[in-house]
This record gives sequence, structure tokens and C-alpha cells, in this order.
Amino acid sequence: MPSPIDVLPSELFFRVTTFLRHHDLTVLTRVSRKFHEIIQPLLWTKIELHRPSFHEDYAHKELRGEEEAMNRPYQLDSTTWRPENKWKMDMEWEPKLTEFISIFEEDTMADRARARHLASMTRWLCLTVVPYLDDRHKRDVWNALAMFTNLEYLEVSAFWSSDNEVVPLKLDTPPMSKLRTVKLRGYVPADFVRHVCQNAPGITELQLALLDAPIGSSLYDNRKNPPPKAHAEDYEGMTEQELDALDDVENFESEECVAPRPLACLNSGIISRLTSLTCLYLCRPSKAKDFDNEYAFHDIYVSVPADKRALYEWAALIRATRSTLVHLTFDQRPVGDENEPDGTRNTEFMVYYCHGPGYQRFVDIVLPVLLEDDAWPALRSIHLFGFETDGRDISKYIPNYTGRIHRGVDLKRQLSERFPDADVIVGLGRRMLVEEETGEVCSGGDVLDGGDGVDSDED
Repeated sequence: MPSPIDVLPSELFFRVTTFLRHHDLTVLTRVSRKFHEIIQPLLWTKIELHRPSFHEDYAHKELRGEEEAMNRPYQLDSTTWRPENKWKMDMEWEPKLTEFISIFEEDTMADRARARHLASMTRWLCLTVVPYLDDRHKRDVWNALAMFTNLEYLEVSAFWSSDNEVVPLKLDTPPMSKLRTVKLRGYVPADFVRHVCQNAPGITELQLALLDAPIGSSLYDNRKNPPPKAHAEDYEGMTEQELDALDDVENFESEECVAPRPLACLNSGIISRLTSLTCLYLCRPSKAKDFDNEYAFHDIYVSVPADKRALYEWAALIRATRSTLVHLTFDQRPVGDENEPDGTRNTEFMVYYCHGPGYQRFVDIVLPVLLEDDAWPALRSIHLFGFETDGRDISKYIPNYTGRIHRGVDLKRQLSERFPDADVIVGLGRRMLVEEETGEVCSGGDVLDGGDGVDSDED
């Protein structure tokens, strides 16, 4: 006689599964072959390779409500999960992430047909790309992710891996033609960014917080991630005028510590085809201070050309999409030394440095585009993080300070007057701390945030 659960109608069985976490469904697949056949598509339709509340914990406090409303399909191992262990668990996910990617990488793929089948079932994929934990040297993660051609939602946070050679994206890679939401953070290669944006007319939400390859510090004898060197053949065939123009090319060789550089990689063709975009989130590191005072540890070199390229890309994006944008977010992260928490808290640092040179470049390049007379018929909100002090008084943090302080231009007032029907929300934001030796972001579980980058009582 069959058991009651075996004769349970499929629609009721699926209803039961909606109350189960990913880990519980995985256990249930082992009950029988029938259960495995029914549940496997459920496991692979939405893949969120993070511990519970990961995104909510790292989101700006003004955006946590939106994150909670997303109801992400977090994985949960009930035997190890405890809320008090969440920060520790962020770093313990690395083996699981590497194991997942290895299913789809060329040199570790056990069954190509199975890998393609599993990838074809996936509609939602959110994961962190971490350095390999073994001795492999060719990192084929981007070709592996490109196998997920039926994705509608893609979110990737990529850590830097200086020890692994990255396999370039194959030229004949099929496009991800169903993508609607694209969220990319950290050290994502430019060719992969452009690949996932091929379906530009179909993308409705775009988040870009991209970083170029880090450049190590000359403070160390063995400089990690050294800057690229020019070769003699690079100059062959150049005219005298073209050689003179190279005077403006940056030379990182003698710089002590080079800050993380924003990566601008969208061409005009992609930007002009973002005709359905309703949500745009743009994030970049920025120069916080001129290091002309006693509070500086040492010079952190910030690439002005890289910053300008990012800001001009921001300007081009908002010009091309303002007829459809509903929500627009700018997230600026002033850069500080990894030792900065010894002298300041995040709140103090942001109040003191948010109006630095990076802020002024935003005012010069992006603000005029926002204030242009063209119509924004759908705009409902503008969020600004890390641009202004949110009403905080610097004297509370540095009493009797008499040094030079950059002043803001009151972005909230100007944007509120320009967009009276939109909510303009200013958040204090977060700094970005840089590791001296490697030039990488001091990261915790999130690629852009280190454990000392945020004050617990603020966020």
C-alpha cells in the first residue's frame, strides 16, 4: 500500500516545499527517486549561495527594508547556523563556492551534459567568486558562469585572486538573452561585464560596483600585484606627437599604496540600448583627502584618470536611461588606509572626508547632467551614500579642529528642487579600506566591506 505522501497531489506537494529551506530540500531529495526528480528543479531554479540575512546585514540601513522584501532563497544548514555565528560563517563558505563553480569549469567538469542541464534550469544565481583553495592555476570561473544562459537574475561579487591565471571568456559564448537583473561587484573582468549586458534592452535593474585589478604597494620589498610595465614594442610606429601624449599616462611604479580603482567598461553601444532600465545603482571608491595634515598615515595614490572614466560612464548611463529610471542610487566610498580604524571610526571618517576630491569630481561631472532640463517622467527616488554629512557636526568627532575642510554643495537641496516629485535620501555611507601590500579592498564576507569599515551602532 503506498504511503500517504506518495499519493499526495503534486500541487499540494509543491505547496509544502515552499516552506522548506534549500538545505531541507537537499535532504528530501535523498528519500526516493521520485522525490529527487520532483525537487531537483526546485533546487536549481533559484541559487543563493550565502548564509541567511547576508545581504540584509551588509546593506546600507536605508536599503535594508528593500533587501528583506526580496525574500532571497538563502541556503541554510540548520546544524551549523546560529545568528551569532553569521560573520564567521561568511568566510567558511569558500569551499562550498569553489565546489559549486567546479561543476561547470572545463578542467573539473565531470559530466558536461549534466552541467549544461543544471545550468539551463537556473533562473536566479547569486554567489561570491573567491580565490581557489587548491593548486590550480587556471581560473575558468567566468566561462563557467556564462553557461547559465537562461538566467533572469544574476548577482556576482568577485574577490581578487593574484595567484590564479584567469581564462578569458570564449568569443563564441552564447548570450544571456533572458537577463532582467544584473548586479556585479568587485573584481569582475570587463569582458564578462560586457557579455552579460548584451541583452541591454531587456535589463530592468543594473548595479555596478566594479574594481580594476589592484596594484600593490612600493612600501614592500616584494610588491604584490605589480603595475603593468610598458614594452618597447608598445611604442613602435608612434609619431613624435603621440609619444609626447604619453606624458599623461600614469606611472604607478613609485607610488606607496595605490587605492582601489573603479572600472568603467560599458561602451556607448551597450549604454544606448538600456531602454528598459528602471533601477540603477552605481558605486565607486573615491579620493577622501589630500594628505596634507597630521592625521595621514602615508600617501594613498588615487587614480584620477580611472575616477574620471567611471564618472563619465555614470553621466552617460543616466543620460541614456533617464526616460525610464524609477530609482537611482549613487554610492561613493572614500578610501582610507587599513590602519585607519586605529584613529577613526567610520562615522568620524565619513563626516570629515566625504567632501574630498572625489566628491568634487562628482559635482563637476555628474551633477550637471542630473540638473539638465530633460524630462525624467518616471523618477521616484534618488539615494546618495557617502556624499554628504547627513547633518552630522564634525566638532563632535574632532573637537577644536581648525584645519581645512572641504565643504559640500548641498546635493539634497539641489536635487530636491530639481525633482520635486522624487524622494531624495541622503545616507552617511561607508569608507573603503585598502590593504597596503596588495592594494586590495580590506574585505570581510562582502567584497567591498571589511570588518572595520562599518560602525555597528551606525549600520
